[in-house]
Amino acid sequence: MSTGKRLDLMIVGEGYFKVLKPDGSFGYTRDGSFKKDATGLIVNSNGYPLVPQITVPEGATQITIGQDGNRRGDDSCNATPTKLEQINLAMFANPAGLMRTGENLWVESAASGTPNLVAGGASGAGTISSGYLEGSNVSVVEEMVRMISAQRAYEINSKAIQTSDDMLSTLNTFEEIIMITSFLTLLATGTLPDFDGSHRRRRLLRFAKAIRFCMPVRQN
Repeated sequence: MSTGKRLDLMIVGEGYFKVLKPDGSFGYTRDGSFKKDATGLIVNSNGYPLVPQITVPEGATQITIGQDGNRRGDDSCNATPTKLEQINLAMFANPAGLMRTGENLWVESAASGTPNLVAGGASGAGTISSGYLEGSNVSVVEEMVRMISAQRAYEINSKAIQTSDDMLSTLNTFEEIIMITSFLTLLATGTLPDFDGSHRRRRLLRFAKAIRFCMPVRQN
């Protein structure tokens, strides 16, 4: 995303900017929205200095950052561009192992490995483009549509499961009623079949269960 601001930096490829946190530890970010503080120090949007620390000389009218990410310079009123400190990028063996801490910052972990600071475009690192910021990969509208679709799918599935449970419960009730009717009919006619073995026990248990299901509860 083009901004036209010289201190807006975008990494094209792999790598992270390294910044110094207030507690003295280091954070790593791809948010390149840097600015100059009151002392001329280059800091990020949270006021954390870029590492290595870069101070814009007093009286500088223009800052030029090479697209290869290897050097910075400033154009003063009465001098040719002066080479300043180099902006390096932090590279990790396993970037997925970085731990997010908020404020668009990550910190190293045992899983990520220690950072290796290299110049932009070197050792697999991306290059740095001045005047640009990395756009978000998340579309708010698309994410809302996905969330609504997921919610509706969940509701439909829940209703389908509830309907299935209700149908099974109704079928079980019908089965119990049929069994009770059949059992009472057999008792009335004296034609109760003589089941053998385990089959008989299973049938009798089911009859007994059906009778208990339909018998009213006696109140004391």
